[in-house]
Amino acid sequence: MSAQRRTTVKEKSPAPSAAKTAVPSNRPKEKTAADRGKAVAETRQSIISARTQSVRQLFRDSWSEMKKVNWPDQQTTRNLTVVVIGISVVLGLLLGGIDFLLQKLFELMS
Repeated sequence: MSAQRRTTVKEKSPAPSAAKTAVPSNRPKEKTAADRGKAVAETRQSIISARTQSVRQLFRDSWSEMKKVNWPDQQTTRNLTVVVIGISVVLGLLLGGIDFLLQKLFELMS
């Protein structure tokens, strides 16, 4: 049964004579220097556009996400700032006290 389904390579590919006769008769003539310059300029723009597209998409996505952020009000910002400064002062004093005690301990041992 599987032998019936097989096809040869020649059956899959188009006939070689059909490919030769498919050439259009109204081919455009050679491009002028001005036309070639325009094509090069368009190609350069598209290359630049293609290379910067990911950066532009990043900025668009970032801006979209920034619009979704729920920013705190002024009072909440002030309260949280006071909490952060307070915790920093307490931890600074705690670590400074531990450092002072260890320094005195090592001075007594030497």
